[in-house]
Amino acid sequence: MDKRIVTMVLAAVMVLTIFASGQAAEKARRRSPQKTVVVEEELTKKLPSPMRLHKRQLELEERKSELDFERQMRQLELLERKADIKLDKEDDEHGKYYQGYHRLKGRAACGIFLGLTLALHILLAIWVYQDIRKRNAGSGLWIVIALMSGFFGVLLYAIVRLGDIRQDQT
Repeated sequence: MDKRIVTMVLAAVMVLTIFASGQAAEKARRRSPQKTVVVEEELTKKLPSPMRLHKRQLELEERKSELDFERQMRQLELLERKADIKLDKEDDEHGKYYQGYHRLKGRAACGIFLGLTLALHILLAIWVYQDIRKRNAGSGLWIVIALMSGFFGVLLYAIVRLGDIRQDQT
């Protein structure tokens, strides 16, 4: 309970202090409104008339040169954007043809590769079939293995066959 009372008293003191300082600042502004003049304006007023004119002219020329520079930069950016758009349009026109050509070329190469691989698998399976018929030994499982795995299946068949030949010789 004591803490609440102390907090309320401190808050009231702070509000009164802020209020009092605000009133004091307002009274000070009413008494001396001329003291709020900026130092630079006072110096400018003290300069002779031709000096002020010359300073103004220099400021205007500087501002004009800044604006001209900004305008030229905007024009350069605009020209760059136009060139990029033109290149994009050209790429789109030629890109469609070249893209289609490369796609067709890639598909043809892939088709040829798959065709040759399939033919190799079939030829290897035929060789395994003929060897099995010639020897009257083995099963049709080797033909399926040769079709599915290709060269590696035939290599495995050859290793097993060599083992069979060595057993027959002994």
